[in-house]
Amino acid sequence: MGHVQGSRAWSQYKSFTAQIDTQALARSLETVSVLKLSSVTLGRITEGMPSSLSEAGISSVESDASVLAARLALDAARAAVLDRHP
Repeated sequence: MGHVQGSRAWSQYKSFTAQIDTQALARSLETVSVLKLSSVTLGRITEGMPSSLSEAGISSVESDASVLAARLALDAARAAVLDRHP
């Protein structure tokens, strides 16, 4: 980009909040706004919102058929990459 070492130019236009749904892009899914999710660290979260899932919530997510299928697909992809690039 033509910047010199130690230049502060980047700080003038960098985004402090991710505005792209990279997870959806990586999975060829429809993207949605992630501003609300990304802004937790910027102090924009609504007061009283939970910051983590309960044990029952975690169990529910981990046993969901689509999550299990995604995990299997990810494991297969990881194995294929590691097989090709040990």
